[in-house]
Amino acid sequence: HSVIAGGTSYEEKTVYVKASSFENGGKYLIVGEDKPSNGNKIAYLNNNGSEGWQTVVPNAEGQIEIDNANAVWTASGDAKGGYTLSNNSRYIGGTDANTLKGNSRDAVKVTYDADASRLKTASGTTRYLYYSTYNSENWKWSTSSSSSTSSRNMWIYEQETVRVNVSDPVTYTVQASDLAHIQGEKTAQLQFSLLADGAAAEMPAGGYYSF
Repeated sequence: HSVIAGGTSYEEKTVYVKASSFENGGKYLIVGEDKPSNGNKIAYLNNNGSEGWQTVVPNAEGQIEIDNANAVWTASGDAKGGYTLSNNSRYIGGTDANTLKGNSRDAVKVTYDADASRLKTASGTTRYLYYSTYNSENWKWSTSSSSSTSSRNMWIYEQETVRVNVSDPVTYTVQASDLAHIQGEKTAQLQFSLLADGAAAEMPAGGYYSF
């Protein structure tokens, strides 16, 4: 005889995975490099209106885990016209001096070029977003994609909900008693019970016996 079914407990958690483009309503981290030579990854944070950053490192599955709502930008728009990125009534603007804006009219439409790892403006004079370490500057725009400060890689990571295994699978087995054969009625009865990892248990939902 054999059975049955195994069961595993899961929990859901929010992670961020590398994306190839923006989608309307999607939630994103904007991630750049501290230095091209070491590839440190920096998440863009708005910190209640002040530009800031936090070092983030993807795990073995390429996922970034970060518990900071100030790092998460919501995209609205479309591929043709570009996307506005907003966070807590702050918007990414397209000026060279200050990236964060407090009014939607100052927002700039952006696109993402996954092949070149560049975040850039969608129309007008093309500007490229980069992370600057010069003189305490943080996030800046540049019309050049090849200068020493603006040629660093830029990525977008999209929010995703994943299920994580939080328990080992349970092995279900059948424990049978002696077979009782009643010759006069030409029937046989088998008494059995269910064990889960060796302990008495009820049949799990959706479980079944197979002989």
